[in-house]
Amino acid sequence: MAVELLRSKENVETVNIVCSKIFDKPKDGSGVRSGFVANTVWAVISAIKPVVDVSEVVDNVIEACYGRRRGTIICSSDQADNYVYRFGKRTLDLCVATAVSLFLSWAIALIWIAVRLTSSGPAIFAQARVGENGRIFICYKFRTMHSGTRQAATHEISSSAVTPLGSWLRRTKLDELPQVWNVFRGDISFVGPRPCLPVQSELIEERMRRRVYAVKPGITGLAQINDIDMSHPGRLAEWDARYVALRSLWNDIRIMMLTILGRGKGDRTIAN
Repeated sequence: MAVELLRSKENVETVNIVCSKIFDKPKDGSGVRSGFVANTVWAVISAIKPVVDVSEVVDNVIEACYGRRRGTIICSSDQADNYVYRFGKRTLDLCVATAVSLFLSWAIALIWIAVRLTSSGPAIFAQARVGENGRIFICYKFRTMHSGTRQAATHEISSSAVTPLGSWLRRTKLDELPQVWNVFRGDISFVGPRPCLPVQSELIEERMRRRVYAVKPGITGLAQINDIDMSHPGRLAEWDARYVALRSLWNDIRIMMLTILGRGKGDRTIAN
């Protein structure tokens, strides 16, 4: 609220610096604070919750003071080099994907049959999406629209294109179940920026500018549980970048739980 109030003032330039938990990185030759054990401890801590080294905070403050950074600056140590986080996230993905495959295989089979019986066309919908580092991959979902619907972003499609069963599947998010296969393949994670179509050039450009494609896309994400869909490319990319900056195992678990509890309405179609 304070940030929005300052931004509304004329002739007042603001820079908002958001900090994770601040720590002082272990130094060589500093006794108990140095060495492999200390570094491993901090790797574990930062994998669970976002943290930032005090030197990074200082650098960001200096950058803001000299006008080299604008808007909101999120101070958090990058997880790209955190082997504990990378291992933990992949392990979490595989464990959840295995659990879904074992315990919800009956639901997947029933939904497959229901889709085939209630509308013409295949039950599984395969579509090209943009993944990590801009790589194109094939994403699998239960078909929720009538066969022959044009290839476009959901917010550009009329709601009449959605089948009655598809509307329920999208509302309950059960249409995402086949993406478990994408998780096993390593195309996506359970949590991350939602993958877009290759034709969504504006969103791709906004995400590239904010380095969102440095991480794997996800079935659900921070933007989705805050009801931000792909109809607002710039705003969506900002929230995706916020997730990238603050990603941690705890945040991933939290986003998954909120999704299961019904947070987020999914991408909206055009009303008839």
